[in-house]
Amino acid sequence: MNRLRSRSEAHQRPPELPFDTYSDVHLAAGKAAQRPHHQNPAELKKKALDRSIPSPTLFNFGDKAAAANQQWTPPSVAECATHLVFLEALHNVRAQVLASTPISCAMGYSSTSKPDKDTLTAWHHGKWKKYVEFAIVRFLSWRETVPRGAHGKVVHCPPLDVLMVWQALLLNPSMLNRYFREEPIADLKFPWELIQSAVDTHTWELSLSPADRTKFEEDTGMAPHLLIQFEEWPVRLRPGSKKNILVGLSDFEFGRATARAPQTEHDADSEKVGDRTIPIYAQKFLDVRPQLANQLREAVLRQFKFVEKMHDLLWIRSPALEGTLRRAMARYDRFCELMRRVPDLMMVPTLDIDLVWHTHQCAASQYGRDKESRVGRFINHDDTVASMALENGFERTADLYHKHFGKEYRICGCWECEALESAMEQAVKTGETDIQGITADARESVTYYRAVESERLKSLIK
Repeated sequence: MNRLRSRSEAHQRPPELPFDTYSDVHLAAGKAAQRPHHQNPAELKKKALDRSIPSPTLFNFGDKAAAANQQWTPPSVAECATHLVFLEALHNVRAQVLASTPISCAMGYSSTSKPDKDTLTAWHHGKWKKYVEFAIVRFLSWRETVPRGAHGKVVHCPPLDVLMVWQALLLNPSMLNRYFREEPIADLKFPWELIQSAVDTHTWELSLSPADRTKFEEDTGMAPHLLIQFEEWPVRLRPGSKKNILVGLSDFEFGRATARAPQTEHDADSEKVGDRTIPIYAQKFLDVRPQLANQLREAVLRQFKFVEKMHDLLWIRSPALEGTLRRAMARYDRFCELMRRVPDLMMVPTLDIDLVWHTHQCAASQYGRDKESRVGRFINHDDTVASMALENGFERTADLYHKHFGKEYRICGCWECEALESAMEQAVKTGETDIQGITADARESVTYYRAVESERLKSLIK
């Protein structure tokens, strides 16, 4: 059985699921994951550094899935898999921002003693919010450089922070239509192939090519790597200096000129003041439309709930990734069919369906045409719905899904369940009847790849 690696943490039953949905096989596999993996440590270390995981065969962008009724063009396995890669890259950069001491300094955060939990939480929120705000002014600047007649695709990959804002916009079609309907960005498809080529799936770092970096700098006048720019932000003067202090990150607000700035380009003990960093950002923050920028900020912040959920499941390292994605695509097709059959009710997706739905929305103009064709109307993805309404809507959706298709709507999503599901699907195809053997192979696969994933994580610790 094909073996993919997994996470090192011992598997636990999700608290939101009723116990009777948690099979004996599932529990046994979780216990097995805690036992020694009986693998040679040197071999594990070698595999932990294997850059071919996830399998390159998953990223065949020429293998476009076709709907059974040929009414639409849903996302492909490659696009959905790259979406998971992208979400891990976002999770990674957020973790770096939160952990960065230089960024705390640039925000003006300091304490004579170790900060308490509430203070640390506030610092984390402030740092990430400010990173998102800078990303927004960078996105708005970049999007102005998109030429008309781009034929629905970008040639040069923009930086990760710009991609983050762009995706959040695409996942809010009403906002895209309200503010950008007449602009080239409204017809651009999210550049999955460029992203897949740029992200290192061992470290989750997105590295632009020299040509991409140069293009972004020439078009916007800004450095391509926002995290590095944040960590090198010029904020310190000599103790006791009476000169104007440098502008910190917290001084920038949408639609407002910064209150403080160096008097001359050499007016500070910092090599970084001589560049145009502060004046450029000061002007860009002043020029943005605050209403639009604030809406974009809230959209990005909302999306990180989904990023966290995908990181927790870590399907991109799953032993059943391809099976999980193909089942999710089939379930998304049924979800769309349910929206067509029952047009007067709000349907709430499961996480796997939502992943495919999000991926579909990242081709904005295609998404609109597909929904008209497949569902009979445009479907807006509203991520501002209250949690109680979502919970009630989910229960109704689950009941309708079972009634119309005779299948369970809820899925666990853990590696054990997904690996067993894929193994059973393969057994049906091959006629294999040794259920105990199939189950044992699924357990062993998950256990092995948890061990390998643990080695990969250890290799990143410096």
